[in-house]
Amino acid sequence: MARNSASRTFVELIFARAETTLGRLVALMATHSIHHVYVIDEDDAPIAVITSTDVLRLFVVDDEDCMWNVVWAPGRGVEEAMEARE
Repeated sequence: MARNSASRTFVELIFARAETTLGRLVALMATHSIHHVYVIDEDDAPIAVITSTDVLRLFVVDDEDCMWNVVWAPGRGVEEAMEARE
C-alpha cells in the first residue's frame, strides 16, 4: 500500500518557559487541543512536561502526603513548583 503524504498527521509542539503559571499552561492546552506542554529553560533545553493528568490531580487527589496543592499554588511558575517538590 503506497503512502500518501496527505495522510500524514503533523503534531504541533507547544512550549512554555519555567516561569509560566499553571493558568497559562491550562490555557495553552485548551487553545491548542493538546494534553501536554513542554517546559523549557532559558537555553531552550527541556526541563519538564506538564500533562493534563498533572492538572487533574490538583482537583481529585485528596491526600495529605500529596505535594500538588503546595507545588502548584496559584501564581507560581513551573520552576518554583519544581523547587517546592525537592
